[in-house]
Amino acid sequence: MQNKNTTDLSRNTSKNPATPNMPYAIRYWDIKGAFEIEDDNGIPFRWITQEATVIIPKNHHSYLVLKLYSPFKDLEQIIEIRLKEKKAYRIALLSGWHTYAIKKGDEKDIRITAKKILSPPIDRRNLALRISSIETTNILPREVEETNKFVTMIV
Repeated sequence: MQNKNTTDLSRNTSKNPATPNMPYAIRYWDIKGAFEIEDDNGIPFRWITQEATVIIPKNHHSYLVLKLYSPFKDLEQIIEIRLKEKKAYRIALLSGWHTYAIKKGDEKDIRITAKKILSPPIDRRNLALRISSIETTNILPREVEETNKFVTMIV
């Protein structure tokens, strides 16, 4: 279910960054290192490899909000999100679908690196985690209050 501050990537194809009061969703094709769009009970997503790059349009938003799925047990999958050479975040993901937020700057792109990969026996892809949505916003969603306990800024 979507709230008024969340935009589904599969429906947002705007090339114009949002105004400061509206979130802006990163389009699916602006993720390098991701596989084709799949569906999980009505939730569109893309698996990413161990390393992916997300292209971020220039805007004045303060936060990057990510809806991610980890197939591993709670806190087993660790990802690092590198914003600039000196700024990065480490997130210990909870199992299943959860939303996380980080403070962003004026980056053109971010790099996501995952610690673990999943190699299902019938699937030859190296899968790290699923991304359902990525957006920039000035308003933090309420659901990140719990999950952001697992977000650490590293230098």
